[in-house]
Amino acid sequence: MQKHLLVIALAIFGLTANAQEFSFGAKAGVNFSDLYSSDLPVEDLTETKTGIHLGIVSEYMLNDQFGLQAELLYSQQGTKTYYQEIDQPGPINGQPIPGRRLEIKSNYDYLNLPVMAKFYFYDGFHAMAGPQLSYLISAKDKYPDEDVDVKEEIDSFDFGLNGGVGYKFNFGLSLNANYYLGLNNISAINYEDVLGFDPDLKQGVLQFSATYFF
Repeated sequence: MQKHLLVIALAIFGLTANAQEFSFGAKAGVNFSDLYSSDLPVEDLTETKTGIHLGIVSEYMLNDQFGLQAELLYSQQGTKTYYQEIDQPGPINGQPIPGRRLEIKSNYDYLNLPVMAKFYFYDGFHAMAGPQLSYLISAKDKYPDEDVDVKEEIDSFDFGLNGGVGYKFNFGLSLNANYYLGLNNISAINYEDVLGFDPDLKQGVLQFSATYFF
């Protein structure tokens, strides 16, 4: 399946490379990612995790206002959760010593392929929207004392919608703000037997990025 994703990406970039209105660029920026669920108040249990994204971009303009943009990005996603250590008996009068509040970082690294329609509505100001397919490269939970590989617990593919706004300068630099809304349950584990229901975990990623078109 990973080969299929790469073939699709290369085909998109190959087709646009033959077009007269094609431009090519490099993209990098910061991610603010988290998980959400329609069946569980995950937002009360998790916090936003910061990561980066970087990769290559192709833009094909159909006319002066409308175009298509395809990207192939490495993206650091996931979330942060916390747990409380059990209180320990104290040395004086048995008063308990509160346990520490410890952080767990869920680090999910993806190869993302968004393909978006692009509309320049005023000068260099533009809006974009379209689907995104993601392939999971690695998944680890980082505890204070160890890293645990959890790739088998996360679905290898994610699918969702990507959209945002930005401004492109005349010299080729483009600044953008995008949001990715995951539509796929990323959990590869059936929690029905354990919880009595499936938490249906999905991703949300806010991105701020800079792209330079050559």
